[in-house]
Amino acid sequence: MDIRLSLNKHFNAGVPKKTVDFPNPWVDYASTALPTTLKDALEMAEYIWLSNGTYRQACNKVAKYFITDFDILNIDNKQSDKISETLRDELHILDTLALLGSNFLCYGNVFVALTQAFDRSLGYAGNLFEFDKAFEAGFVDWKDYEFVLTAEAKRALRSAGVTSFPTEKWAVIDQYRKDLNQTRVLLLNPHEVEIKYDEASGVKRYTWNMTKQYVDKITQGDQLVLRHAQLSMIAAVKGSKNRYTFNDGVIFHHIEPAPAGLYTGGWGLPSIISNFRTAYHIQVLNRFDQAIALDYINGIRVISPETGTNASSSGDPIMGGGGSMFKSVVENIISNHRADPASWNISGFPLRYQIFGAEGAQLSPKDLILAKNTELLNDTGVPQELYTGSLTIQAAPVGLRLFERTWSTVPSLYQRFLSFYARYIQQVGSLEPFKIKLRPVDIIDNLENKAYAIQMAGAGQLAPQTALAAIGRDGSYREELRKYYEAERIRAEEEQSHAESMADLQNAEMVKQDMLAKQQMATGQMPPEGMPSAPPGAAPAGLDPTALAASATPEGRLSEAEAQAQEIMTMESTARRQTLINMKKTDATLHALVKQKLEDLEQQAGTQGVSMARQGQI
Repeated sequence: MDIRLSLNKHFNAGVPKKTVDFPNPWVDYASTALPTTLKDALEMAEYIWLSNGTYRQACNKVAKYFITDFDILNIDNKQSDKISETLRDELHILDTLALLGSNFLCYGNVFVALTQAFDRSLGYAGNLFEFDKAFEAGFVDWKDYEFVLTAEAKRALRSAGVTSFPTEKWAVIDQYRKDLNQTRVLLLNPHEVEIKYDEASGVKRYTWNMTKQYVDKITQGDQLVLRHAQLSMIAAVKGSKNRYTFNDGVIFHHIEPAPAGLYTGGWGLPSIISNFRTAYHIQVLNRFDQAIALDYINGIRVISPETGTNASSSGDPIMGGGGSMFKSVVENIISNHRADPASWNISGFPLRYQIFGAEGAQLSPKDLILAKNTELLNDTGVPQELYTGSLTIQAAPVGLRLFERTWSTVPSLYQRFLSFYARYIQQVGSLEPFKIKLRPVDIIDNLENKAYAIQMAGAGQLAPQTALAAIGRDGSYREELRKYYEAERIRAEEEQSHAESMADLQNAEMVKQDMLAKQQMATGQMPPEGMPSAPPGAAPAGLDPTALAASATPEGRLSEAEAQAQEIMTMESTARRQTLINMKKTDATLHALVKQKLEDLEQQAGTQGVSMARQGQI
């Protein structure tokens, strides 16, 4: 793969012809490091992917954003459910899509081969032996890339009735499994792939340059590799080619298209190459940041004698005792401190402690690195909000739709691979033609549909059941919602009933006082202090004389209220509430007295229950 890229063909006019000319601004430091071949471009893209965690994680989020569920079409429901379950639960097809997306965003290319697991047996004269058992029993000798009979194998074959051995080689029989869950997805290393490309027709042929490690395993007769290697691959190694050319239609290849004027020989161009200067700038800043961390974070700590204005030997420990004595004292202090940080140290002369350097926090270009990483994400089409997870609902509809259109190559990759997978499954399982359809990303549509459904249900234009179904809620959720609203209604009624009870208590107290005053006035007694008295010969204030005669005495009203309360106390809550409502409409005074009596009865019942519990009666 030695395709040369003409990325820097305009960068060789860097030296000005005259002193008044300015140098070519495109000839910068980054242009000197631009990859010149496709091989270099893939290696550079891989290095940036592995070294820049911000860029890598942003691309991984892009790859996983477009992974949704899928549907099996044009096939009966039973087979559709079986294929869907196998792909999702056993083959983990969604994880495979994420892996393909990450590799595609890294290299701008993704190569996939689908293979089917097979059972390999060794046969001779009608006798079959399982490969692993024959290998472990010592029946196989690996010579010149052939499975050869051993003496042990011949003895076993003779006991099975074989009398002659016209050939020393085992026959290799491969039986491919028909189960869908035995399908294997092989992701090829783009560094090991070569493409023969016809520009006129767009036809490509793919060759795999086998790694030295794999070739050595075949050459040395590794049992695991010989058990699973295709015979055609073993033949390729035998021919000293170490190159395996795939048949047409076997390899799935998806690319990031390059500009038409840039020849790539059928390859895709990693998207990071078009943003190479920004990536290069980030790496320059990272390099300086690392240098600052190595040299400027921890300062140089220095201890020196504190010298004053007196230059005599008695005031300078260096002049008085020499430098060796001063060094010994300081080293002893440091050693004691490291052994016991709480220890006390004694010095016969004053010391000065200084730190040189330690400006790393001020010198670090962390703000520049953050700004350049943000610029790189914007250049590659990754919204900063998507990477940081701060994409708000208000900005989501327009922003996400533009984002989905920008990265249309990613869902195209997933759908093309699923269609490729479906054709392979049809051939392996001898099934009728069917399709695997990736569902479109519906985050925005779901948000909008749910909002519309709720609004229409609130306006009475849509049935509540339909609105709940639109937001993905089933019957159990509707029942829970109904119970919740019922509990809220009961709570509101109880609060209103409590407020009415308090008002009725106050009204009952006023009625009591009023009836007591009327009784005293009827017997000729003076009303209580603060209670207005009626003029002589007149009925009590606010009471019709005929009504007063008909109402009997206050004791009678209280007795009637007590009887009514005893009867209502035995009713159910619904009947009790309805009876009190009707009573309030017909006789507000009696209703207030009954409410007070009911509360007295409930309080007495509670006190009695506590007493019985303490005595062990309940």
